[in-house]
Amino acid sequence: MPLVSALIRLHRLGPTIAGALVAVLVGTYFVAGLAYLGLRHYVWPRLDDWRPLVTERLSELAGRKVSIGRIDTGFEGLLPRLTIHALELSDDDGESLLAVPRATAVLSPQSLIAGELRLSVVQLDRPSVRIERLDSGRWRVAGVEFDPDAAHDARGLEALMSQRRILVHGATLELIDRPRASRTVVEAIDLSLGNVGRRHRGAVRVAAPGPGWERAQAAFEFYRQPRSRASDWTRWQGNAYAAVEGADAAAFGALLPDAIALSSARGEFKAWVGFDAGRPQELRFKVDANAIRWNTVHGPVRLDALEADVAGRVAGEGYLLRAQRFEATDAAGFRLAALGEQQLMLDAHGVPATARAAVAAFDAAQALAFVRRLPLAGDARDALAKIRLSGRVSALTASWSAGAERPFEATLDFERLSLKYGDTPSIDPLAPVPAMPWFENLSGEAKFTAAGGEMRINGERAKVVFPGVFAEPEVPFDTIS
Repeated sequence: MPLVSALIRLHRLGPTIAGALVAVLVGTYFVAGLAYLGLRHYVWPRLDDWRPLVTERLSELAGRKVSIGRIDTGFEGLLPRLTIHALELSDDDGESLLAVPRATAVLSPQSLIAGELRLSVVQLDRPSVRIERLDSGRWRVAGVEFDPDAAHDARGLEALMSQRRILVHGATLELIDRPRASRTVVEAIDLSLGNVGRRHRGAVRVAAPGPGWERAQAAFEFYRQPRSRASDWTRWQGNAYAAVEGADAAAFGALLPDAIALSSARGEFKAWVGFDAGRPQELRFKVDANAIRWNTVHGPVRLDALEADVAGRVAGEGYLLRAQRFEATDAAGFRLAALGEQQLMLDAHGVPATARAAVAAFDAAQALAFVRRLPLAGDARDALAKIRLSGRVSALTASWSAGAERPFEATLDFERLSLKYGDTPSIDPLAPVPAMPWFENLSGEAKFTAAGGEMRINGERAKVVFPGVFAEPEVPFDTIS
């Protein structure tokens, strides 16, 4: 029986194999121990002696001159620690592209398992880096050019997200816009990144006033799906948050590569987004700003103040936007405030599908003046110029749905309202022609749809005018209901 004989021979060889494995393990242990002792007591303490070779090799890799002031070594328990002083990367003219007064790194034991450099802690103190925007949308960071629209090697991002913890204290960014010939410096930047397995988190804080803000901060946290690479953002799931205090939109616009429609605004802005599979799923945006100027094709929109709290989420194949608070005040003092929650539904292509809105009470004449100040097309502006309006609107609600049998519906409650369109025409009594009627001092409520509407009115000392209909066009009422 060959199988039984083979099993018997394997059983007899068992002690021999086990002994050999033990010998290999013991030998490996002593070799590793001797290598560690050599590293700790001979190689590592003498690392600064090899600084010229290190700087020469780094200069070859970077294609720029690299200088190092001093290299200090030590240990965090059993883990090697490396501190580099006065690290600098310069261009051909000797101008600094990257300067790090002190950089500290602690080697991670995972380097032995992964077969690549892994660090438990990387800490950079007061680094400064130059970032340049070139023509055609290209950028240069610390002398290295890249195109945001081009495909990139993901190894850099993979290496960054494989380090356990990265800390940056008091960083300075020099932002140079070559096409605009402008230079901006952002100081006091603190950055922290943490990576544990498939979980990644980070935070950025700018404590000192910048070119467009008093304080700014951002944070993120996301998880990767199992067996996914850190650079594959389509498999990320998490949250991100950003907040800016004392923001100046004009200064921010100078930092962006292309002009933006918002040319002026100052205040506080906060945004939160939840994403899955690399796509936003939930969004919330808060703004409390003043001195707002938004440029449109027909001219600027100016607001003295704006407060808004808008949330959005994916709903089926489309998106649902909800304004939980909205209040705007223009330079003339007119205040427009939303009443309750406003909703806007967009389809998969971002086209509005349904909407629902309600507005708090307002003065009708002030509202008309506000609309006239908006940048409108010429025909709309001419039509509004002929309207005479006064009184008060105590409630206004409206809903709209694309493709419905009655796509539009609005309700209006008004008090002592007067409405006139155009000047009172001259009517030939021999050949009267009906003209646009108008009224004064009416109160009531109205409901309108695309098919028609109804109105209930009441008033005291009211007037209804029908030019060209009656011989005496003005019909006064002591009371009307």
